[in-house]
Amino acid sequence: MTSTADIAVKRTARVFLITVLLVLLSSILQATLPAYMGLSPLNEGVLTAGLILTPWILVLPTLVFVAKNRVDTRGILGLNRFKVSSLFISLVALIMFGRIISLVNLISMKLGAFNYVESSMTMLGKLPLSLLLIAIAVLPGIFEELQFRGLYYGTFRRMGYFRGAVLSALIFGLVHMNFNQFAYAFLMGIILAFIAEANSSTIVPMILHFVFNAMNVAALLLPSYYRQMAEKSGDPTYAETYNELKTLLSGSTGMPSWAEIARMLPLALFTAILGILLLRFTAKMNGREDLLRNYFKRGDVPMRRFFTPSGVIACVLLIGMMVSLAVLS
Repeated sequence: MTSTADIAVKRTARVFLITVLLVLLSSILQATLPAYMGLSPLNEGVLTAGLILTPWILVLPTLVFVAKNRVDTRGILGLNRFKVSSLFISLVALIMFGRIISLVNLISMKLGAFNYVESSMTMLGKLPLSLLLIAIAVLPGIFEELQFRGLYYGTFRRMGYFRGAVLSALIFGLVHMNFNQFAYAFLMGIILAFIAEANSSTIVPMILHFVFNAMNVAALLLPSYYRQMAEKSGDPTYAETYNELKTLLSGSTGMPSWAEIARMLPLALFTAILGILLLRFTAKMNGREDLLRNYFKRGDVPMRRFFTPSGVIACVLLIGMMVSLAVLS
């Protein structure tokens, strides 16, 4: 007999497929329309439109599904109040995970994954900082958390806390459509799902997602700004600052060797353990001992319920896009 939870997972898989189809259609249009209209893809208006529209396109099926089916905003979406002290502890925990996330990013690039974020920031650097923060930090922070830690994880958690987190993180990584972002987005997805559960609120990961993306925008734009100033003015001070920032942000003057990465690992693991301990403390202070006791237990819905034709087709399409981009880059 098919349970209500089974049906909810299958319906969520259909929402995900519709989302993927819209995102792929949007990507095709963004790649072809500017040329058809005689505009450069680097045109400021084209870049602005793409930045603003993409988060809305990604979340649109979720918003329609939530409104049409009157999805429980507290039980499923997790739009609940939270303790401010718990938010700050969760923020510190996320900072502790920063080294392991950066290490995963480096390893993926070392294995040949192209860093689309860094390359795109070179093009986006001429846009206003306020626009970049809205498009890259504010909108994704709200919409992606509502979608992936709200509707998706809120539905998949019936599979068990850990299994629900892994599945929602998997499709969160896939929807970024490149191997570099997939690697660290998958890890981030698991961490943010635990944070949402420990705080009984998706608003906390919304805020943390915004902070994480805003820091990345600043980190990627600052070197670009000083490089452009160095080229325009010829002032060696700007060039020196640019080199210092690149070294500070990358931890090296270039791509680190495997030996350097191995030396980074112990500290990254140590800070990740501190992050885990902080999140365990967060769960306890919010009365979520059940989360700690049952985190790895199976739920009453098997993971295979997601892998209906809709779920499989969506994942295959995204993996195909990732492989295509990897080959082209």
